[in-house]
Amino acid sequence: MISIASTNPQLHNVFDAKTRPEWLSRTLSSIGVEKLVDDALCYTLAWSCPEPPKFFESTVGIIYFWMLVFANVFVLVLLVSVVGALIRHLRDPSLKVLSEHRDEIAAVSLTVLVPCYLPNEQPIILETIRYIIEKIEYDFPFTLIVCYNTPKPMEFEKTLAKLDGTVFPNGRSLRVLNVKGSISKAENLNAALDIVDTENLVIYDADHHPEPDSLLIASAAMRTHGASCIQGSTFLRSRPTLLAAYINAEFFVTHFVFFPAMQFATSMGVFGGSNALWKTEALRGYQFRRDMQTEDIDLSARALIDGKVHIRFEPRCRSGELPPSSFVALYHQRLRWALGWDQVTLQHMSSIWSATRIGCCRKLGLTYILPLRWGILFSATLNAILTPVIGFWYYETTGGSLGLPIDACIMLSMTCFFTVCTVVAINMVLYEPVRRWPAVILFQATGSLYIGWQILLVLVSLFKIYLKSDGEWVVTTREQSGQQPSPSQPSRWPSQKSADVSARAAFGNLYQPARVDLQPDSPVVLRRPTTTRYSELDMV
Repeated sequence: MISIASTNPQLHNVFDAKTRPEWLSRTLSSIGVEKLVDDALCYTLAWSCPEPPKFFESTVGIIYFWMLVFANVFVLVLLVSVVGALIRHLRDPSLKVLSEHRDEIAAVSLTVLVPCYLPNEQPIILETIRYIIEKIEYDFPFTLIVCYNTPKPMEFEKTLAKLDGTVFPNGRSLRVLNVKGSISKAENLNAALDIVDTENLVIYDADHHPEPDSLLIASAAMRTHGASCIQGSTFLRSRPTLLAAYINAEFFVTHFVFFPAMQFATSMGVFGGSNALWKTEALRGYQFRRDMQTEDIDLSARALIDGKVHIRFEPRCRSGELPPSSFVALYHQRLRWALGWDQVTLQHMSSIWSATRIGCCRKLGLTYILPLRWGILFSATLNAILTPVIGFWYYETTGGSLGLPIDACIMLSMTCFFTVCTVVAINMVLYEPVRRWPAVILFQATGSLYIGWQILLVLVSLFKIYLKSDGEWVVTTREQSGQQPSPSQPSRWPSQKSADVSARAAFGNLYQPARVDLQPDSPVVLRRPTTTRYSELDMV
């Protein structure tokens, strides 16, 4: 009988509190049984049940709503900038400029810098040297400078010394610079910068294998947009594990979607330390700091605040690197990045608005890139993690909804999320091979986990800075690739013959003995052919 009554619309309209006739409501109220009847109807037929309060109607709900309003300012900026960046990217004329002026672009004088911490990168540096000398498309016969440091002498240094000064058949030459006393990438680069005499220079890490046309694409972008620096993108050229595939997807989404969106919103990019083409004089005006975890971000901040440098992203300028060897190595790498960003933010955010050489728009842009990046992370945390948890908890405990104002904020964030996914998909189809699509889709689907990972890194970073324990540097160990030189033996130098054999093994017919004095304690003097544009360089 109860089930029959519950499905009878006439009875429902008569007895339900929301639709019952007014005379019946007055009668039940006058005899004091209205609440008792409503409770009985709710319990037996699920009629006349009181509507649960909405979360927004509580004081906590109102506070949370205004937190979401603040967070959704960043969501709105992201929504506009992601779409705007895609449109601007599709209309970018750099590739057309490259096709029309390739010979002029490829004739600009250039030096390649590869900083190297030798104990960590000994197994891969010869492979990288050979790749850069052989594979990069560029007409000017550039010099590759490998500027390295090592805490103690290594046997492998003899092989590098044997290659020092080599001029290869394609006209490119190799310079090996041992930066005595250096303990950082920053010092290696500063030392190399002192001997660069070309109009442009490009920086690659020791594990980087740039795509053959990447340097031409960067040079065309520099010419098209009048930039001081073109920062390219990176991908993992080796993906032996699911973790490596996931990292590669993260790199793709970051470089092809989020960095261009940041550039659209702020009209500036950031130097990322590697796969970056610079005007030599622009970079020479700023020394890299050895006391920063991310010397590249610090230099970017100082240069942008100074107002003399224009940095631009070009994701189509791609370079492959090796993945961290383990999750622990990845953690230490990303913690160093987080520490570097937080150090730079805390040191420079107070000088942004006191800078006299930049206008309000650039100041707003720098504020967005540095201190407000914490606001972006706060927005992502609120929308992607806390709001779903609170909505589920509130419904389970009260049966109520969050309320229309909060629902509207959720709709905006969901619109932004699906828009970002659409932009990622478009770029994925344009620039990623099909075999990498599943990893990109997985990365987008697990966005909440990735945000949680970023929260952890920032909290640990700020805690270490607070404790003044942010000076530690943990070298990132990588998956190995390519030729594996013999382990270093710092107690003795190899013979001339063994160094020559190692060099020939690495370079085959490309190798020609360098015209250098190979005594380990004597000056190394390079004497370049008179047909090149380089002056004689001396290294002690």
